[in-house]
Amino acid sequence: DIVKNAFDTFWDEQQKFILNTIPEDAMSIGTVISLSPLKIKIDDLQLTENNFSINPYLLEYTEEVNITTTTNGEPSHSHQIISITHPTKLKLYSKVLCYGSGYDHYSGYQYYYVLEVVS
Repeated sequence: DIVKNAFDTFWDEQQKFILNTIPEDAMSIGTVISLSPLKIKIDDLQLTENNFSINPYLLEYTEEVNITTTTNGEPSHSHQIISITHPTKLKLYSKVLCYGSGYDHYSGYQYYYVLEVVS
């Protein structure tokens, strides 16, 4: 019975620690407040490129492809496409889904991952 009580006390203390140090939800909605340099604001916190990583598919990128089309008209000819440039999905004041990481009980999240544009 003494062992059970010590064990229960240990886990009760661990649970209190966890509840006091880990927030319920790491997801936040941020707002793009600058495109160059890229800055995102979550509530009163302003993020710069030093404290977030962004899904590269949200930014402009060029994809290498190999597409050939041929026409049978007069004169017969073909076209080749070797790359496609996808524009950035970010616009000024876009709302973005962010996931916080590196939680500190006193100052909140230390780093964010920008996952997707939501509006």
